Amino acid sequence: MKKPKMILFDYGQTLLTEGPFCGLNGTAAVMQHATRNRYNLTPEQVQAEAVAVIKEMKRADPNTPGTKSVEIPNHMFTSYLYESLGITIDLTSAEIDRVFWDAASPGRPTEGMTAFLQFLWEQGIRTAVLSNISYDGNIVRERINKVLPDNHFEFIIPTSEYLFRKPNPRIFRLALEKADLKPEDVWYIGDNYRWDVEGARNAGLFPVWYKGDVDYEQDDHDDVLTIMKWDELRKIIEENFPMSELQYKALREIPERKDDAAQWFHEKWGVPKEAYLECMDAYLSGETEYGWYVCLDGDRIVGGLGVIENDFHDRKDLTPNVCAVYTEEGYRGRGIAGKLLDLVVEDQRAHGISPVYLVTDHTGFYERYGWEFHCMAQGDDEPEMTRLYIHR
Repeated sequence: MKKPKMILFDYGQTLLTEGPFCGLNGTAAVMQHATRNRYNLTPEQVQAEAVAVIKEMKRADPNTPGTKSVEIPNHMFTSYLYESLGITIDLTSAEIDRVFWDAASPGRPTEGMTAFLQFLWEQGIRTAVLSNISYDGNIVRERINKVLPDNHFEFIIPTSEYLFRKPNPRIFRLALEKADLKPEDVWYIGDNYRWDVEGARNAGLFPVWYKGDVDYEQDDHDDVLTIMKWDELRKIIEENFPMSELQYKALREIPERKDDAAQWFHEKWGVPKEAYLECMDAYLSGETEYGWYVCLDGDRIVGGLGVIENDFHDRKDLTPNVCAVYTEEGYRGRGIAGKLLDLVVEDQRAHGISPVYLVTDHTGFYERYGWEFHCMAQGDDEPEMTRLYIHR
């Protein structure tokens, strides 16, 4: 067992739990939007036809997994169902999916999921979703982001958008490509042994079988890490992979990370990557002592800041300026920004540069680390004055 760089989650009965599925409720909700019902069919009659079509299709079901590995998007099913019955629905296909799904099987996080996702974020373990699901992809993302608003999923793959279903290894390989990771660096967690455990294992991922919310019968298996609660997996990760000690580095110590650092700062602040690279090149070549500094959790940059001549304000005489101070959300509250600020002050002073300045809208934060309010400054193209601090 190797510490994962990413954990992929299944959706139903893993990430979210859904109550007993009631297709009739979903069909009745959709039928409320009918503008034409040629044969005056009731929701019960339409649902009976839906069940008949599903049986004829041998549509995938966890109780009867069959051999299908190709996904049939739900819009194809509903278009056939309603149009063949002479019914017109005044909704888009995506809206039909939302209305039906919300009425047939509303979802909520499985017990402990919200806290577990936060734990993974704090551990620096990336997360994403890969699920066999026929509903419109945007509706799937909408539900997940609504129910888990603080998630940090890098991507959500509904098979309705990508042709193949688990356990076909192609859909797992798609996820690996999106993550830019090797199979051995990724865990997959799901509730279905055949689709999730065997599918992930055959694609080279490390499978975890979550049975805490399984609502159908499956045979027992003892060849896979099995959990009933998310706290169990949290404990396994904590005991086997203690959180690595954070490292604080000047970019001159790790010049090979220049491109990664420039990309990271660009993503956080929206300043062109080329602007960061220009400043970093000047620092690394010795043209200037105005440095760049990062905090690393393993290979991941989780915090950083830099030093430039002027951080876009009118007090050009107050130089240099600390800029681009940022800590990843899941790492806040651990003193990272403070340690980076101390590092930059010490490093600049060692090169004969003191005092240093910074501009900020925050009050009460920088004072903790020896900074003092100095004056107000007018930011370039800013309507309001901003606070300027000094560290002597």
